[in-house]
Amino acid sequence: MPTIADSSFALLGIGGAHVDRIGHVEGRYHPGASNPGHLTSSVGGGALNALRNARLRDVGPIGLISARGGDHDGAIVGDTIDKAGIADMSAVFLDRRTASYTAILETGGDQVAGLADMDIYETALPRQLRRKALRDAVTSANALLVDANLPVAALQTVCDLAAGPVPAEILARQPIITYADGSLQNVMIREWFKVNTGYVATLRHNLYGEFERAREAALRSPRTFALFLQRRTRQDPETIARRIGDVSWELLAQVSRYPALVPRPVREELASRIARHWPIPAAESLRAIETSEPMPRAASRRHPYPPPPSTFEELLGSSSLTARQRSLWAEVAGA
Repeated sequence: MPTIADSSFALLGIGGAHVDRIGHVEGRYHPGASNPGHLTSSVGGGALNALRNARLRDVGPIGLISARGGDHDGAIVGDTIDKAGIADMSAVFLDRRTASYTAILETGGDQVAGLADMDIYETALPRQLRRKALRDAVTSANALLVDANLPVAALQTVCDLAAGPVPAEILARQPIITYADGSLQNVMIREWFKVNTGYVATLRHNLYGEFERAREAALRSPRTFALFLQRRTRQDPETIARRIGDVSWELLAQVSRYPALVPRPVREELASRIARHWPIPAAESLRAIETSEPMPRAASRRHPYPPPPSTFEELLGSSSLTARQRSLWAEVAGA
């Protein structure tokens, strides 16, 4: 069982560990009235859930920094953390309520109401991170897992303690950025402060190793044009798009998903531009476009994906291009 005395954690989580309650309405839901149903509860929280999954993958030692009250819910949360084999560095405030989330679901599963009692995170965690023992744990941890719903002050403290830039990976919940071609998008955690939603995993060296191994395996055997570009150029998506010129990464991803909609002159122009910037023969890029396989989209979405484009013009319209860029590629296509 890891403890706070461990010199360095393989993975240290900072964030939610609380009780989730789900109310299931029986029959039709009547707003403003008492509805029959049943209530279930479980221990959850973005950081704790992710750390428990990591333990199932034999990652360790693992620690958690959170906050909870000295009530019955807090005792249940603490017991769950201990049984999961996670070092518990959470503060316990005897006069406070443990955080909880309650959702009310209709018969079909749609949520009709929710109540987030999370005040303890807002007021306690930033103060807790001032403790020297916890600051040392953050500084020495090999990888950090941060619940981005935390207060900005807490996130800022984590970034200040981490050595050097802190890249981030979307880990769960409703992804803010989704690449259906399987690529992993690295961003700076500071860029997420204004968003303050979803969960991110911050990497100092390598998050468990699963992400990197999965990415490398995908790049060794590319199934899409976009992954082909990343494997051959060894550059990030935004750099690739910028060097090609007059394209966005969204356009390249759309070309990967719907190669049949891309006119031959456009494929040839893309292949030609790629050949000018990297030692990649145009014929190889053309072959990658034509053999690009569809990749599954992320299932965790607040809203459904829009209908797929049926024409090249619609594809351009969904690719985050400027009006000038759309006009240029329409001209290349002969439209």
